[in-house]
Amino acid sequence: MHKLILVVGTDDGKHISRGHLGDSKKFLMYSLYEDGHWEFIKEVENLAQDEEEKEHGGEGKMKKVLSLLGPVDVLVSKKSSPNFKRMAATRPLQPVRVVCEKVEEALQILSSRFDQLWEMVEKRRDGFREERVPRFP
Repeated sequence: MHKLILVVGTDDGKHISRGHLGDSKKFLMYSLYEDGHWEFIKEVENLAQDEEEKEHGGEGKMKKVLSLLGPVDVLVSKKSSPNFKRMAATRPLQPVRVVCEKVEEALQILSSRFDQLWEMVEKRRDGFREERVPRFP
C-alpha cells in the first residue's frame, strides 16, 4: 500500500496557519495512505519561525524548516510563498495549497485525491519540477 508523508503548518493544532508554512508555530506530520486513512506521526516545534532574514522568503529559513522536518513528500499550506515556489521548482517534495481552515478537513480532501497527489509526488521523485503550486479545494 502506498503512503505519503505529509506536513501541515498550524498555530493551534487544529487549524491550518493563515500565513506561510514557515511562519507556523508548529508542524503536524502525518502518514497518508492510498486507502483513504491517515495516521498522526508527530508534532514538530517550528524553531525557524523567528529566523531573521535579510529578505522575505530567503532560503535560510526554508533550509532550517526542511532540516527540522526530515524526509517528507508533501507540504500543505493555505498560502503560497517565495519559498513554496522555490521548493516546487527545485526539490523532490510537493508543496500544495488548500482553501479549507481545519487540518482534518485538509487531510480528508487530500486523502480523497490520493491518486492525483501520489502521481505528482512520483513525477517529482523522477526529476520533474514545476514552479506552480497546485491548489486543492
